[in-house]
Amino acid sequence: MSELLTYFNLIAIPLYCWRRFRKNSYLILLNPCFYLLILSYIYLTLSSALFGRLIISLKGVYLYNFFNQFPEESIEVASLLSNWFTLVFFLFYIFSVDGKILPTRFTPKAITYKIALYFTGIISLILLTLIIVYTPSLITMSSRLESLPYFKSEILDKYKLTILITVLQACIAVIVWRTKNFRCYILLLLPVVLEMFSQGRTITFECIVFAYINYVFITRKTRIFIISLILFVIVCSVFLRFNSFEFNLERNILTILTDGIFPHITTIIIHKDLMNSGNLGEHMLISSLRILPSLVSKLLFGYEDYRDLALANIVLKSYENQVGFSLASNIVGEALYYGGIGFALLSPMIIGSIFYSMNRVKIYRTFPGFIFFCFMMSDIRRIIRSSFYDNFLTLVYLMFSYLIWITILEWGRVIFTKVKKNNFILSRYL
Repeated sequence: MSELLTYFNLIAIPLYCWRRFRKNSYLILLNPCFYLLILSYIYLTLSSALFGRLIISLKGVYLYNFFNQFPEESIEVASLLSNWFTLVFFLFYIFSVDGKILPTRFTPKAITYKIALYFTGIISLILLTLIIVYTPSLITMSSRLESLPYFKSEILDKYKLTILITVLQACIAVIVWRTKNFRCYILLLLPVVLEMFSQGRTITFECIVFAYINYVFITRKTRIFIISLILFVIVCSVFLRFNSFEFNLERNILTILTDGIFPHITTIIIHKDLMNSGNLGEHMLISSLRILPSLVSKLLFGYEDYRDLALANIVLKSYENQVGFSLASNIVGEALYYGGIGFALLSPMIIGSIFYSMNRVKIYRTFPGFIFFCFMMSDIRRIIRSSFYDNFLTLVYLMFSYLIWITILEWGRVIFTKVKKNNFILSRYL
């Protein structure tokens, strides 16, 4: 059953997505269900398909014994549920409609533009200072296992880097929509460079996707070749993590497949030992309170550090003597840990319904809604590889806290207009 569903997803989804692209061109990029499907295809379906091949390729090396301890039942269930998530998202995408819209002649208000310039200048100086101060330390670190934790604790968390980058992205979007000068996106290289020294890729991916979505709907050009080339470079950046002085087949295979395989391993571990270990009610409550400042939630629940709540860290603590590498989680493992098989069957329907509703109401029609849409879609990789409920509500909070000035000043200002299916203006661009 698992293999049949895997092969169906592997073949049917690319064919259907290509058909939708041929029909609707760049308009598919305004459909939230499209992003949800593509990333689940990569990180859930492809990962489950590659896991068996990984075990075979590692036969004879020490991690083979670690992987070989997983019972067939857990491997089968993890694969089946991963493909169930993808299948449900596929059905939501099939029933969703790519909006028949066109960009209007939208220009952000002068006051919004001035605020964006002010914040852009301050944040750029902060990021430049961080690069100068911390680059020497990051360069001297020999491996990602050393540099990435240092980057997270000493830079990302200490200086609230995620918030700074989010505000910077929104500010640059305001500037670009007003000036139509895409050279402003050069400033996004600041956080990208800082992260690359730590051998990470999450911030890089998010900045590229955010900038690309804005570019497409300002110019109405997809430039698939450019984005494909950039993403290819990101994927190939994994080879920079290899130790040039020591060839280790096992380590190199794991390094190449780290993004997709490790979250799938976590799902198998959870089904084997930790299923239903979490408190679903508390998880949903804490996730809901992410819309409030983190200090409020910490006072209510007594957590010193939100990283303690990360599912990957919870699993790693249980296996710290057996695993010689970092782990990651995904939305399948999250559902199993907090609600067992039942919640794992229900969760993709909840997530798919939210994305479907976002597309149905065309949340992207106003400028604040479009900015939220861009953040949501650029963050989809993080969502699939960790937790939907936490990340979704955090983004809602950001729009009504640090980005409240955009939400209020540009409230109700439409940047896309509906057109009829047979409108000759629309057909000119499709």
